[in-house]
Amino acid sequence: MPPKPPAAQKIPSAKKLLRAASRLSGGFATLGGAGLASTRKGMNSNYMSRAGDGAKKSAFMTVLGAIERVTGLGDATDGQDDEDQGSGHGGAAKKSRFSRLAWGLEIWDMMCVAVELIYEPELLKQRLTVIASHFFSYGCRNTHLKTIGMALQGVIGEILIVHLKTPWSAAESVAWDWFWAYLEVNLKRTIDAYEAGVADRISADWKTMMTSHSEAEFGDIFYSELQEVAPEMIRLFVRPRKLQYSTFIEFMQLLVRFSAGPEEYYNQVKPLAIRHMKYGVTSQSIKPFGAALFGVLKRILGEGYNESSKGAWEYVWTSVSRCMADCLNVGSNLVTVSLVAGEVDELQRALDLAPRGQRADWITRVQIHDSVISPLYWAVRDGKVDMARLMINDLLTLRADTDAYYFGYDQLWDVHPDIVGVLCKLCPALLDDLFDGMMWHSGSSGDGDTIRVNYYIRALLGDPDVFPDAWATPFGVLALHGPASIFVHPLVVKVLELKWKRFGMALFLAMEGWYTLILIGFEVVFVTMDAHDCNTIGARMAVGAFAAFTVLAQSFLMLGQMRGGQVGTFVYFPGRSITLPRWVLKHSNALRLVSMILLTLVSFLDPCTNSGSSSSVSSSSNPLDISNSTNTTLQDEEPYHSSGLDIITALVALLLWGGTFQLCTLNHRLSAFIFTTGVLVSDVSRVLAVLCLIILAFATALVRLEQGFPDRGFGTFPDAAFTLVRRILQTDPMPTDGFSVISWIFFLTFAMLSIVGMLNILIAQLSETVAALALRSEAFAILNRIHLALEAETMLSLSKRRQIWTELNLHENVPFDEGYLGPSGGIQCIESSSVMLHPKYVKDRLIRVRGEASPLLPWPVVEKPEESEDEDGEGEDEDAGSQAGVDDDPN
Repeated sequence: MPPKPPAAQKIPSAKKLLRAASRLSGGFATLGGAGLASTRKGMNSNYMSRAGDGAKKSAFMTVLGAIERVTGLGDATDGQDDEDQGSGHGGAAKKSRFSRLAWGLEIWDMMCVAVELIYEPELLKQRLTVIASHFFSYGCRNTHLKTIGMALQGVIGEILIVHLKTPWSAAESVAWDWFWAYLEVNLKRTIDAYEAGVADRISADWKTMMTSHSEAEFGDIFYSELQEVAPEMIRLFVRPRKLQYSTFIEFMQLLVRFSAGPEEYYNQVKPLAIRHMKYGVTSQSIKPFGAALFGVLKRILGEGYNESSKGAWEYVWTSVSRCMADCLNVGSNLVTVSLVAGEVDELQRALDLAPRGQRADWITRVQIHDSVISPLYWAVRDGKVDMARLMINDLLTLRADTDAYYFGYDQLWDVHPDIVGVLCKLCPALLDDLFDGMMWHSGSSGDGDTIRVNYYIRALLGDPDVFPDAWATPFGVLALHGPASIFVHPLVVKVLELKWKRFGMALFLAMEGWYTLILIGFEVVFVTMDAHDCNTIGARMAVGAFAAFTVLAQSFLMLGQMRGGQVGTFVYFPGRSITLPRWVLKHSNALRLVSMILLTLVSFLDPCTNSGSSSSVSSSSNPLDISNSTNTTLQDEEPYHSSGLDIITALVALLLWGGTFQLCTLNHRLSAFIFTTGVLVSDVSRVLAVLCLIILAFATALVRLEQGFPDRGFGTFPDAAFTLVRRILQTDPMPTDGFSVISWIFFLTFAMLSIVGMLNILIAQLSETVAALALRSEAFAILNRIHLALEAETMLSLSKRRQIWTELNLHENVPFDEGYLGPSGGIQCIESSSVMLHPKYVKDRLIRVRGEASPLLPWPVVEKPEESEDEDGEGEDEDAGSQAGVDDDPN
């Protein structure tokens, strides 16, 4: 047990000493930066010259002397470079002769940890256990600890007396003696264990157990011991026994690894504790589990379980169980207990007991020493949707007393900056609740035609300094992964409107204007004019230059996105993908890029560019001519054969005109119609794919039956397939005279399957699709515009995005009504009173509470009154303040 501290007033003295130690410029900091050898060389000329000739021996000389006595590094090593002996914790020449730099880092780390965790004893014990294991590996033994303590005391004493001009009194001596005794006791415990060979003993025992017993046998013994010692704990093991066997083995291996080096365990203990909290394990479960463990050891090891073995396992188990019990105790509160039970009502009762100033923290964080877990994410990831919904709604409830407003918006987003992505992936239904809580509507219209609406959008927009990539902001993540239904939410629409009006529309129109200019040039030069007239080659090359410039600009944009990490994954084959810039991942952008590349090619590969003649060039002189003609001069009566450039030009025409569909984004109805058409085309394509297989199958069969009668249209396979297609389309009658009976059966079967079957199925499917799309088309139209706005944002400079962010004044408090300032993080808009008809409209949801105001008091528990038809809201409890007016400004 560590010694008890002296009088309570002495502890601040100890902390004062440690703070003084940390202020030494060139002291321990130099120790951790350049090593003690270089420190020693510079101390005599710099540090000691300031201390004066009469000062006592340099503090660092004292520390250095202590370390030399411990490690055996004497003056003979002074001239050696520390890097030759190692530059880190593991840079040892021998087990007992480590570099001074490594030693200095360990001592510096120990002092920093001691100062930081002086009032967190359990966490300090864990860190000291790790530091002691490092000390032991450097050759430090318990006999050296006194010397190190004396050296450190000399350092701090010199700092106080010589440099800070503070006397070293008896109070400081008592405080330091208590402090170092506490550190020494905890360091000594671990070093004693290593001196006793705990690691070797544990490893040998575990090897013996695994050699003599199988995994199943070990698990059965563990179960039987647990049943005998603590039968009530069996209920905690709900998984199949075979899985539990492997869990027991992993637990034993964890103990073995702890004996060799505790650092790994302490890094894993927080997630381990959280996982066991979800199973319902409490700190009271630790002791019976330990009894079962020692029963297993005694049964399996038999006579090998002697005093040495028992002492080794007790040391390991005590260290491990103490840390686990501490984590379980610290992490257990009313909220986590209700989460384990899965009871929504119990969670509500727990929140009702929370002080109003801490209520949001109860929902967003459970602090386990230096780690934080989120009860909200716990509920979401465990599929406890109702509990997660209660937490989100409670966090985003607006409350006010006579002193302040309470709104958990900042706590929610500070702890869960990725909440949009998590909800999109795990529980999209909660996005509605999240966004509902980020709005406020006034209870009455100002002039009868408008109302005030507050949109708290700061976190959703994303600070450009935090999110350089617009697609990485919460709004960008929502656009990439959110469900279609969420995009009609008023908050999402408002964010889109803000982006669209500020920069999205301007950049979109500029881009579309540029593409329209190229399209007009293409129509004039390649369609209206003779494309084979060399006299117009200049105009064609001018259009090509515009296209080449567009390709170059898009290339620079994509290169910038690649450098900035604005990339996505394109799956070109199942299991195969490639990383591409976000710009080209959008189909319309990719098609336009292809069209510009092809237009550049057809402009600069024109035969006239290599021809000195100003007359027309025939298609046969085109290097890309794909016709079957071998004549070099075309006769007037011969049909015209399209060249390769003509075909590419035709493809460019289709792509350019296809790009104009983007203009439909300017109108929601047109955009929704384009989306609906695209889905219908997708449905039709699936039906046509099946129909093609039917045509191919019956064409093959009819060719075999009617091959001797080519005049009936089934002489060859292509003729048969074409004949069946014409019959489906009913373009002309099919010659069926002379059909055999079997041929008629095959043909009628085909007609029934294709015309009566597949086409009617297609009609029914399209009818159902149109009805379903009526609900989703508006959402997808908005989503399309969101993508355009985000693409435009990626083209803005970071300074421009910062300017827009600053102009929004999202750091300022947003008023509820005139003169009543509320929380910050949003904007207020004056909306049409028709908003009151929207299903998301909630009349003034701010809950005002009168009475004593203190952040330490819980909110009064108020049963929500049933809605009254009376417009004046009679029957509401004004003292409860559910919607009552406020006499005083809460601010």
